[in-house]
Amino acid sequence: MPFSNLRAFLSDLEARGDLKRVRVEVDSRLEIAEIARRMVREQGPALLFEHPTGSRFPLAINFFGSFARIERAIGMHPEALGERLVRFAEELNPPSPSRLWGARDMLPRLLAFRPTRTRRAASQEVAADADLGALPVITCWPQDAGPFITFPLVVSRHPSKGKSNVGIYRMQVFDSTSTGMHWQIHKGGGFHYHEAEKAGSALPVAVALGADPALMLAGIFPLPEALEEIAFAGILSARRTRLVRAKTIDLDVPADAEFVLREQCRRSSAAPRGLSGTTSVTTATSPTFRCSGSARSPTGGVPSIRQRWWESRRRRIATWATPPR
Repeated sequence: MPFSNLRAFLSDLEARGDLKRVRVEVDSRLEIAEIARRMVREQGPALLFEHPTGSRFPLAINFFGSFARIERAIGMHPEALGERLVRFAEELNPPSPSRLWGARDMLPRLLAFRPTRTRRAASQEVAADADLGALPVITCWPQDAGPFITFPLVVSRHPSKGKSNVGIYRMQVFDSTSTGMHWQIHKGGGFHYHEAEKAGSALPVAVALGADPALMLAGIFPLPEALEEIAFAGILSARRTRLVRAKTIDLDVPADAEFVLREQCRRSSAAPRGLSGTTSVTTATSPTFRCSGSARSPTGGVPSIRQRWWESRRRRIATWATPPR
């Protein structure tokens, strides 16, 4: 079954006994990440920390920490879905009515690739000034340069071609209104930023925290350049991705996000990139994302992910996305 938002998915996991609530206060610096590490090692459930230190918002982690939960999120094991898409392409070459009928099980997914747009969305119900310090942002490792937003859906658009990108790039929180954006030029968002920089302009960027699970997974997949993550999310879930126009910048953002942060990235305010759990680079600089405002759903919560788990799972997913030879 497709889930409209992260909350619906977490509720389903809890009903199945695959999510546990942590009702005591837990430290966002190191302690949450260590608990999550042990849950991953023990193949334990997803976790919802109701009282992370320094924040009134809950934090969810490990909800994609098993293949069974990923399959539950999109209704099919990702490996099986990848194989079915490859087989579908082969079955329709050349296309014919009989071949199309034989592959009819894939039609609902393919017809959902086009997003739908709405004028009102839960993700915009509560407007607020920028205050990153109010969010439960974790520090994963003792030598990390600081807290990192580890599961952001970073939304950008090519400055001239208009092609959108939704990627997951670690964001090092500097203060209540700014973060470093850890992207490279070979990544979709990094390429958009490079093109904007060449033109001498800032790049409008929105950051969604939490969304429908299919879009969150689409941000993980290493997709071909021609396939947008928003379209692929519809294929994953057989449900058209819902978008809404951002309030103050020229971007469409996930309508069912828990939080949407908005502003622009500029090289003129680049800052040194600090250590994180997956890199030891300290001399490079990252463009600074300066948040001017945010909006959230009435029951906003923040998703997170342990950085080394993310890198290993991304490599595994890359093998699913590679067609067999």
